[in-house]
Parts: sequence; structure tokens; C-alpha cells
Amino acid sequence: MKSRKSLIIMVLSVLLMALATEAISEEAVVVYDKDSVSYYILQTGESYAIVKRCSSGKLQEDDQLKCDLQSSGTKEAFNTTKNQKMTVSVEFFGLTRRQAVEKYYKLCGL
Repeated sequence: MKSRKSLIIMVLSVLLMALATEAISEEAVVVYDKDSVSYYILQTGESYAIVKRCSSGKLQEDDQLKCDLQSSGTKEAFNTTKNQKMTVSVEFFGLTRRQAVEKYYKLCGL
């Protein structure tokens, strides 16, 4: 009986972790990319984020991306437009449009 309880608790824990991970991921759309740099501006609802591509696979304007954009750092992302996994580095998040543009230009040296 005790091992059955342990198994149920373990299964519930795994399910909760999976749901929490899914809840953190959010849909974003690439609203600006420049061919000569690997930084992109993404829009998530009313806020913006700047990410840097760390793996193969180029992002283009209007690509839909699913990724954790609630904190900075290296993240696994999924480009739902191209059905492709990739790794990105979230440089800035929770920005206004103006802040995103200013930070983007500074990052890219433009």
C-alpha cells in the first residue's frame, strides 16, 4: 500500500512539473530581425523581449516562437512556424516597444 502511495505521489509530481514548464512557455512573434545580426525583437502580448539565436535555425519576421520569456538566460525554444527546435539567449524581457528598439540598436551597434 505504501509503495502505491509513493508511486501516485511521484506521478503527480511529474505531471505538475510538466504543467508548470508548459505554463512558463509563452507564444511570441518575431517583429524585427536584421540579416547582419543574430538578435531579434519578439512581441509577447503587450511586452517585448530581445533574444539572441544560439543554435542553427534563422528566425524571420512573423515567425511564431514558443519559449520562456519571463527571465534572462539560455532557453530552449520552439519555432512553431517552421516546426523547429532551437536555443536562444533571452537578453531582455518585459520591455516596452521603445525600450526594445533602443536596447536592440545598442546591442547591434547600429
